[in-house]
Amino acid sequence: DWKKSPKEFTYKLSETSDELSGTVQNAKAFFVGGTKYTVFNVDIDKSTEVFNEMTTNKEPQFVNETVFLKTILEGKASLYSLNEGNVVRYCFTVDGSNATQFIYKSYKTENGNVARNTAYKQQLWEKLHYEGMSMNSIDNVSYSETSFIPIFNAFNKANNAESVSYKQPGSKGAFHLGIRAGTAIASASALAEQNPGQKIGPLNFGSKATIRIGVSMEIVFPF
Repeated sequence: DWKKSPKEFTYKLSETSDELSGTVQNAKAFFVGGTKYTVFNVDIDKSTEVFNEMTTNKEPQFVNETVFLKTILEGKASLYSLNEGNVVRYCFTVDGSNATQFIYKSYKTENGNVARNTAYKQQLWEKLHYEGMSMNSIDNVSYSETSFIPIFNAFNKANNAESVSYKQPGSKGAFHLGIRAGTAIASASALAEQNPGQKIGPLNFGSKATIRIGVSMEIVFPF
């Protein structure tokens, strides 16, 4: 799995054809092995999780971008992620809507501690509510793939919809090979404490670039 979401990829229509480039402008989706990336135009929070660069503003700093989102689960409600190196953002769609980011932001308090804007819990309650869901269960959901997946599965099941998971590795019948070197991010992190003994989440203190290579992909064009 790549450590950073791709900006572009290379591919061949056959083993002997010239190498071509795929971007958010000319591809709707592509597969690498069993992993699927889908193009969306979405507002992405550009706030940092690096402690020394945090501000006291708890509101997300959205920037509209067209990006490849990693598809985690598809159904009536679908779950996606965007890995930007030192932070992972999660997004969702319901009934084929445009993608919306789940809001989770770390910020500094006036006394220099770290607090969290966990508006994603309200988004879950409002957008993925199903019979039997309790507010207490939402309060215990962390901002992570493993916590989100059961909620999406339960919502889809409650609406008699199938959930298709891309979490497990597997072949999607890729018909050509593309290899491209790039960079991944290795970062140091720790658990932040707002009060002594109260762990509230991971903090990143910086990162460095390393090398990664992606291979084998299948492409879905937007026509």
